[in-house]
Amino acid sequence: MVQVACTRHGPTRAPASLIHLKELCFEEICFLQGYGLTFLLVLVKCSPNLEKIKLEIDWDVSGYKKYSVVWKEYSDVWLEHLSELEIESFNNLKAEMEFVKFILVRSPKLKKVSIQSVVDRNQESEMLKTLL
Repeated sequence: MVQVACTRHGPTRAPASLIHLKELCFEEICFLQGYGLTFLLVLVKCSPNLEKIKLEIDWDVSGYKKYSVVWKEYSDVWLEHLSELEIESFNNLKAEMEFVKFILVRSPKLKKVSIQSVVDRNQESEMLKTLL
């Protein structure tokens, strides 16, 4: 079990480095409600040996509460072992896109990226242009 320190502003840090964590898998993580994205970033930051991230995004926005990430707090994160990123139910929302960009920039050994989107063809084309 991993416990993450939280303040009223969201999660801040894990109690220790998760050096043995190789795969991070979340089902139904929501980037829109509360602190889902920040929680994920705290875990990524504390897991320098991650090899795979697999996410299934939950886009239920009932009870939506806007929370923005302070990206500069994660500027020192490098995922030197990450080779695979898999995301299901990608909606091309700003928070999701920022996370994917973050991972792409900070993962020099990334070999496989699989993004299954739930957007229409016009949005998908724009999304791919942005990512490329």
